[in-house]
Amino acid sequence: MNLVPIYTKDQVIDIMDYYLNLVQILVDMGLKNLELFQEVKEQKQVEEALRQSETSLRKIFETIPDQLHIIDKDFHILDSNWHGGYAYVPQEKRNQNSRCYEVYYGLDAPCKDCHTIEVSGQANLSSWKSLIRE
Repeated sequence: MNLVPIYTKDQVIDIMDYYLNLVQILVDMGLKNLELFQEVKEQKQVEEALRQSETSLRKIFETIPDQLHIIDKDFHILDSNWHGGYAYVPQEKRNQNSRCYEVYYGLDAPCKDCHTIEVSGQANLSSWKSLIRE
């Protein structure tokens, strides 16, 4: 014959409190997981919108018939649509961190009448004169 355990009222209250706390912990974890899921979902939506925007802007940039390029202060070509007569530049040169005067003109120093210096707002051209090829 099996014995049935007998609990006092206080023991039953303690057991019920334990299970209530356990259920509350599980509910809290579920809510946190739901919040995390929502955050991840929103982040993915933002990333997708950003990708679509980037794709649209890239298409616009690539379809402009004139050559556009973005050059940093050290004359490195950061990006270009490779139009406007510069389509002759070999693909391998386009992917390197090459300088504009090397890629476009085959020079080893900035051009004498460098437009990059002009449009970059470099007021002190004397600092560039030692680099410029005459």
